[in-house]
This record gives sequence, structure tokens and C-alpha cells, in this order.
Amino acid sequence: MTEELPHQEFQQPVDAAIATELTRRAEQLYDVFSRYPARPGMPHCNHGMNAEEIHGLCERPLRGLNQSQLHRYIWHAPEVIGEVVDFKHFLPRIIEAFFLEDSEIGLEVLCGKFAECDWTKWPLPEQEAVVAFLKAWWRWTLAQYPSPNEIDGILCGLACVFDDLNPFLTEWRETQADSALGHLADFATTSAQMILMGGLLPSPWWDERPDQLAQAFWWLMDPATNRALEQAFSHHADQPLGEAASKALQQLEYAQEEIRGRSG
Repeated sequence: MTEELPHQEFQQPVDAAIATELTRRAEQLYDVFSRYPARPGMPHCNHGMNAEEIHGLCERPLRGLNQSQLHRYIWHAPEVIGEVVDFKHFLPRIIEAFFLEDSEIGLEVLCGKFAECDWTKWPLPEQEAVVAFLKAWWRWTLAQYPSPNEIDGILCGLACVFDDLNPFLTEWRETQADSALGHLADFATTSAQMILMGGLLPSPWWDERPDQLAQAFWWLMDPATNRALEQAFSHHADQPLGEAASKALQQLEYAQEEIRGRSG
């Protein structure tokens, strides 16, 4: 796991306006996908969930479902349990329960479900609601430190949904908040450690999305990342953020030298 900054010394709560926008986008998901009812008789294989378990899941109020109750369904949907229409029924609560809290399931797995369900072929209002939420979620993540989930898993999750990560990476680069710099220090540190061990980025799920891996990797290797960490250290030299930025920069420089050695 990422060795994050000392949270008791460096914390940045999310701006109220950003949090409100995220809540609005989550509610929009409930509105857009409300046309898909729970189906207690959805097709299934018993090694995923049996009929009694599925019936119990469907009988509970959607907004009241927690991660533990949804866990087995998510792992097996939609190939073993249910169909795309069933995933759409649970989707708003899955996003609310897992994306906004410390997730029991990797966000890469959760986001990968969109591709499994051919989400780009969904009706346009549904696609737009998903995109609007994920963009607001990314902004919400960058605006707070720490966030409920690690930044590499979040970025890799987005890579499982979107073919082009550049808009998200650009927003990160342009976000000057200390919280975004804290996430950058975490990402640079863990990625540099992975590079020095012969890999690239921390999450193994990046291998499933090589084009997006390249976007994120070369964004991190860009000298602009070094400059951002240098500025963070300069502005916060005697604070936990400055110390973390300094360590991250040192690790990143070692990793950049390693990459140059591989290509040379």
C-alpha cells in the first residue's frame, strides 16, 4: 500500500461546492437508472449466489445496501449473475457505496464492469450520467487529502472506463490545491518504487489497458511532474507535504534514471 503523508498532520477536507456537485451527480444516477427494477428471478449460477441470496438482495431497499451485501453480486455480475439490466439497477448504489468510501473491492474491478456491460452502447442519457459522475468524482478526489481510496487505483479505474486519460491528467496537473500535490507525491513515490523493481505503475490492472498505461506513465515521467514536486517542497519545506514532496522527487529521479537506462 501507499505510504501516505501523516494524516494527523496534513489533511485537506473537500470544498463544499465540489462535494455538493458530487452528491448531485450521484442522485442523477438514481434518477436515470430508476427505470430498471430489481429482478429477484434474474438468471444465475449457484456458485455465484443462490436464488435465496439473490431474492434477499433484491428485496432490500436499494439505497440501504452496503458493501458487504453487494460484494458477491459485484464479483459475479453480469456474466454469472444477472444481466446488464440488473447491473444497471444496482449501479447507483454500487457507485455510492464503493466509490465514495474505502472500497472492499478494487476500483479497477468495479470500473471494469462498465466495459463488461458495453456501457458505450447504453442510451445516451445513461452514458452522460456515468461520465458526469466520474468527472465529479475525480474532481472530488483531487480536492481532498487523504481520499477514501488510493490515487493509483482511482486513476487505473478511470482508465478501465475511458480510452483517453489526458483530460483527467491535465486537470490533475492544473489543480494547484495541496490535496492534489499530496496525491501526486503518493503516486510518484509508489510508481517510482514499482519502476525500480522492474515494473511501471503500481496496479496490476494497468496491464489490461496498455494505451492508458502509457498515457499515465509518460505524464508522470514528464519534467512537469518534477517541477510540481519541487514547488510543493519549496512552498511547504517545513511541513509534512514538503517532506513528502522532497522524498517523492528523489524517488522519481531515481526512476527516471532507471527508465533512461532501460532505453539506452
